[in-house]
Amino acid sequence: MEREEALPAVLQELALIKMAHTVLVIDDGSTDGTTQVAKAHGAKVLTLPINLGVGGAMRAGYRWALRNGFTCVVQVDADGQHNPSDIVRVVGPVLEGSLDVSIGARFAGIGEYDQSFVRRATMWVLSTTISWVVGTKLTDTTSASRLRVFVP
Repeated sequence: MEREEALPAVLQELALIKMAHTVLVIDDGSTDGTTQVAKAHGAKVLTLPINLGVGGAMRAGYRWALRNGFTCVVQVDADGQHNPSDIVRVVGPVLEGSLDVSIGARFAGIGEYDQSFVRRATMWVLSTTISWVVGTKLTDTTSASRLRVFVP
């Protein structure tokens, strides 16, 4: 499914979250109607003039958040692979002070996420290697559902 097609449902689910939040959509040089769809659903939009890729788009979004006084940022993919209602579970432990970082996992035994054999194998190698390095089991090291806390 194209992001433009998935975006309305994601934005509608984000609107249902029971905590104060601002939704920023990063339009990474798209040629579809992403900007118009996001604005029609009340989201703020940061339109990048060219495609910077996922890393560049993330950095642009974090810079925007810092410049606009945000101290907590949650990153969610717009293609519908993450459940926005899980944000409260991801954010809660950090805001309570019991964790420094929280990363949502698509493979935590809830729901389904389809991927090719090659992608699944690559993700398994990454998760296994990084789990060994950091000394704790990580099931989804490529998850885009992340929480960043900025301390001014």
